[in-house]
Amino acid sequence: MDDKMIPFPLEKKPQVSDQVLTVIAYQAIKTLLETGRSSQVIWRGEPPLLPVRKDNWELGPVTNEYTLPLEIQRRINILRNNDISIKQVLIAHEVPIVVPKPVETKKVEIPASPSPMLSPSTRRALLIGLAIVLAPFVLVGLAFVAAAILAPFVALYVLACGGDPVVVCVLEDDSWLMIGWWYE
Repeated sequence: MDDKMIPFPLEKKPQVSDQVLTVIAYQAIKTLLETGRSSQVIWRGEPPLLPVRKDNWELGPVTNEYTLPLEIQRRINILRNNDISIKQVLIAHEVPIVVPKPVETKKVEIPASPSPMLSPSTRRALLIGLAIVLAPFVLVGLAFVAAAILAPFVALYVLACGGDPVVVCVLEDDSWLMIGWWYE
């Protein structure tokens, strides 16, 4: 796990350096190291109450610790058995950032109606009204077609590049301790 530490940059400048470990975070790291398990402080701050997106990572609280992998549960139990209080357990999922390509719009020339009954301003008003009514349907249709075309590519990208979720324990001093990867 040491070669995969600090999976995501939460900020351009690191919040926690090696010199700024709190006593609680140091004790937690030391406790896990004594059992042959590595961990690392990656952040300091209040844990989010709801899922939050930061850059290309989605952080969210774990609602049921029993759904965590057994090795992660062991690490949490090691911390708790050594009187290290855990405020919250978070999971961080890597979410790819998909930037849509700009869509080129083509000007459509609408030929003038030969009807002498309507004045040009009335025809223009009718066309604008029709465009306003039809625009949402056209946009939804285009979005559906674009989603249908892009969905397989996005799914392949997520499968190919989607990283292993990270499990983080927020300690009582607001240190975020990365205790492991989901699939390790």
